[in-house]
Amino acid sequence: MTPALARLALDGVFRCQGEPATCSFGGLSRSILVIPQSPDQLSQLGFAEVVQERPVFRVRRSELADVQAGAILTVGDRRYLVRSSRVTDPLRLTLDLECCDAESA
Repeated sequence: MTPALARLALDGVFRCQGEPATCSFGGLSRSILVIPQSPDQLSQLGFAEVVQERPVFRVRRSELADVQAGAILTVGDRRYLVRSSRVTDPLRLTLDLECCDAESA
């Protein structure tokens, strides 16, 4: 698949499955679409296993190429603090933003 076709396909996926969000950083605010990934993390606590929510949101780099740790991502009525971002595909079209709840951070 060529990069141009991959970009068109990705745009279609985000139009259908994306949720409206706002990313604020450096005094600027940008409206984007995100796709929640939510890879929960399983942790051991004594004899019990605990599932810890780790909110991760996929974004298109064409919308948000320069996000940094410390940015605030607002999805619906929830605010998240971006902890890190990483490129997630070989064509470098998307980023995964690993977040935590902004109120508890």
